[in-house]
Amino acid sequence: MDKVKKAFGVIMIGAALYIAKPVLPPPVFGILMGIGLLLLGAAMGAFRPIAADDPRKRDLVRALALLLVFWGIYWVVILIPVPGRIIPERAPASAGTGVQAEEIWRTDLDQALKDAKSSGKMVIMDFGAEWCRACKELEHKTFSDDAVIERLKQMIPVKVDCTRAQDPAVRAVQQEYSVTGLPTVIVLDSEGFELSRFVSFLPPDQFLAFLDQTVKSQNAQL
Repeated sequence: MDKVKKAFGVIMIGAALYIAKPVLPPPVFGILMGIGLLLLGAAMGAFRPIAADDPRKRDLVRALALLLVFWGIYWVVILIPVPGRIIPERAPASAGTGVQAEEIWRTDLDQALKDAKSSGKMVIMDFGAEWCRACKELEHKTFSDDAVIERLKQMIPVKVDCTRAQDPAVRAVQQEYSVTGLPTVIVLDSEGFELSRFVSFLPPDQFLAFLDQTVKSQNAQL
C-alpha cells in the first residue's frame, strides 16, 4: 500500500505540472520538472538501501534512480538564472503576418454583438481559462496560425475569460450560451444566433475546415 500511495503521489504531482505548463515560463517549468525528477529518483532509492531479493533487480532500480537524480540535477543547473546566461523565452503568438494573435481578439461582448449586427459579420466566441490546457493549446497552436488569423480578421473574435468561474458575470454568460466545459468556441451570425460550436482542441487545418463548414451551412439556410 505504501508503494501504491507513492505511485499515486507521483502521478498527481506530474498531472499538476502538466496542467500548469501552459501558464509557466519555460525556465520555471523546466526547473520544477528537474526537482520532480530528483525527488522521484530519491524516492526510488538513490540514497538509501533498496529491499530486493534479486541483486540484479536491486542494481537495475538503483541505476534508474540515480539516472533520474542526475537528470533532474542537470535540468535545474542549466535553467537556474545566472548573470550572462540567455534562456529562450516562449515564442511569440504569431509570426509572419506582422499581427499578433492577441490584437484581433476583443473582450467587450455586448459591443461586439452590436458591431456584428451593424457590419453583418459573424462573431466567434472563445470561452477559455488560464488553468485550461486545451484552451492554451488553442491560443498558442491554432489561433496564432497565420491562415487562422487572416480568417479571424474577417469575423469579430471575442474572448470570454472564465478563469474566475465563480464570478457571477462569468457564470451568467456561460449559462446564457449553455457553456458547460472548456474550451468552448461558438460561432454566431450577425444577429447573435448560434451557428455552430466545438468543445475541444482543434489544430489549424481542422479549425479552418470547421469555419468553412459553418459558412457553408449558413449559406444553405439563406
